[in-house]
Amino acid sequence: MKRRMVWIALALAAMLVLGSAWFLANFDQVVVDSWEQPGQEARRNRFLALEKFLGALGRTSERIADPGLLDRLPPGVLILDSGRRGLMTPQRVRNLLAWVERGGYVITTPEAGDRSDPLLGAFDIDCTCKDSPPPPEPGAPAAVPKKPPPRVSVSVPGSGRPLKIRYQYSNLAPGKVVPAWAAGAEGFPAQVLHYSHGRGQITVVSDLNGLFNNVTIGREDHADVLLALLETYQPDPRQPVFLLTRLAGPSLWAWGVEVAAPALVAGLVLLLVWLWRRLPRFGPVLPELAPERRELGEHLAAVGRYVWRCGGLETWLSVAREAFQQRLTRRHPQLAVLPPGEQVAALAALSGRSHAAIAAALHQAAATPHSFTQALYTLQRLERSL
Repeated sequence: MKRRMVWIALALAAMLVLGSAWFLANFDQVVVDSWEQPGQEARRNRFLALEKFLGALGRTSERIADPGLLDRLPPGVLILDSGRRGLMTPQRVRNLLAWVERGGYVITTPEAGDRSDPLLGAFDIDCTCKDSPPPPEPGAPAAVPKKPPPRVSVSVPGSGRPLKIRYQYSNLAPGKVVPAWAAGAEGFPAQVLHYSHGRGQITVVSDLNGLFNNVTIGREDHADVLLALLETYQPDPRQPVFLLTRLAGPSLWAWGVEVAAPALVAGLVLLLVWLWRRLPRFGPVLPELAPERRELGEHLAAVGRYVWRCGGLETWLSVAREAFQQRLTRRHPQLAVLPPGEQVAALAALSGRSHAAIAAALHQAAATPHSFTQALYTLQRLERSL
């Protein structure tokens, strides 16, 4: 029995060894890359991969949003994104250029669209957002625009090999200030411009977001381009890298003090004067005025004016006619019972007034304020003649 169990154990061990040998001979361990949805931090920070890359290089990176730090930067590298035009005051641009002269290194990009860039304007750099061929001469056929290449070669001085980046449609055009070196496709505007300024350096790329965001930094040689720039122009890994990729706008008060201080002071003075005039002043209590009492005639006149404004001419005319008929009944009862036509004729003979005026006062509607006034006038004269 024991011998049988030993043979079974040996057979199982042999099967296990043979199966393992077959598995190792037919299968290899490979690494498979898989894309995952970006996490919450990556969605908030489009340059998170850039920060991780700098950390892998052994460099300290610090993401800042206060533009006031540009006035007091310590030595190091500054990566400055677009969206800064309203915050780059002339004094701030001078402070930043002075920082570069002292040995600082700036990697930046132009403003989006056709807006002017005060920082790049110091180097007479222009940025066009699309390739526009010059207009053809009169009578000449329209030129077919050339299609830019998908990739552009970048040769950083001191790097071992040319590096490839994807062509960005936000192009650069140097002006009177000649760059130290440039990179771009032949026949198209530059994609990278580099300038020496004092003891420091400035590199302008066509689109910082298109080269170094979370998605594009791993494409082509984008990460190698950044590495070559840092190793060439700021090789000291102890120098920090400052990322100004999302500048916070100043508060309303800070913006007013910086841009419109005289208008702000004038507005505050006017506000204080208005408050001084409007706020109650403490002093002796004044006696309350006796309530004003109105006479009955004033109330009746007010009621009459209200009915007049509401279009109640017929109402008042009917009241006046009723009062006239009551007076006529008391003074001349034989006239009050006559038919309307005979009554009008009798009143005309008695008062000496026109037949038409008496008929209008007694029977016609008051279409206008003038006819209403004439009717009341006639009724009043008839009452006096009774």
